[in-house]
Amino acid sequence: MKKLFIHIGRHKTGTSSLQKFLYTNTEYLKKMGFYYPRLAIKGFGHHQFAEQFTPKRLKNKKQLTQEEHKTRQSLLKEIKCCIEKYNVILSSEAFQNCDPQLIKKVVGIYNPIIIVYLREQTGYLISSYAQAIQNTDLTLTIEQYERQIFRAHYDQFLEKWEEAFGRRNLIVRVYDRNMLEGNDIITDFMTQALRVDASLLERISPPTEDQNPSLGCDLIEYKRLLNLSGVPPSRELYQAFRTLATTYNGDRSPMLSLDLYNVMINKYKKCNKRTSEIYLKNGMELKFREQSTFPTETIDNLDRKKIEELTEKLIQILPNIKIPSTETLIQSYTKKS
Repeated sequence: MKKLFIHIGRHKTGTSSLQKFLYTNTEYLKKMGFYYPRLAIKGFGHHQFAEQFTPKRLKNKKQLTQEEHKTRQSLLKEIKCCIEKYNVILSSEAFQNCDPQLIKKVVGIYNPIIIVYLREQTGYLISSYAQAIQNTDLTLTIEQYERQIFRAHYDQFLEKWEEAFGRRNLIVRVYDRNMLEGNDIITDFMTQALRVDASLLERISPPTEDQNPSLGCDLIEYKRLLNLSGVPPSRELYQAFRTLATTYNGDRSPMLSLDLYNVMINKYKKCNKRTSEIYLKNGMELKFREQSTFPTETIDNLDRKKIEELTEKLIQILPNIKIPSTETLIQSYTKKS
């Protein structure tokens, strides 16, 4: 029997690009001895399977629907059939929110190898916050989000997976382009986690576009302002901001003030030291970004000129969108923030 690899994220570590690569190169992966199952797929990852074990799902205490049970059983059957010949790879960042013991009950028979990428917390916070603002109706500032929602104590996180699968079955990598093999998540995953010879990757084309283009500081704050004013999130609005992210040349500096940067250093420095000592290998270390990359002041509210400019650009992409007047948007700052 071959091995089962479960890639559990974490979020904001190039998972979308990696999953698209694995999904679109299935036949070539098979030639290298790996199989990426085609069942329980949503997008390009095995989210339909992983999401069955998330706290949100378990809190409702609902039994699996007939369709969900069928999805799970079909995937497990696919794994059982293929693992005699191929090393099987499952991938979903939703696994990071699951109870590892529940995962073990379902696939523990295969003694799986758990692969996880960790992102330095200040960069992780910025990216996580931007996605939450873009995808939902969140109205918190980044300072409020850090205090109320954001959690990234990696040592505690990894301990739970170690208890379920053993430390020897954990492959922990740092998501930092300067530390990734080939400065690329795909190359690093294949060569360092799966131990594939780099020369075998030369014939495979990686995804040609950024699967999740980053919003700049102005766009994040403008979307938060729309959230404050009651503009509902939608798939169309999400796609429009993705388009703006690739065309708008506004402020792209980090949204993290120096004060918040120092708060995070104090909160996570012991955790990162312990994580590096226990779980990272080959001299890898979880280091914070340089202080000089962050502004010294908290990000200001958008001024009238920028609001009008971004509203105009958004309407060009979504002509039918209903956006409150500039005056109403400005007043939203004082009413709800």
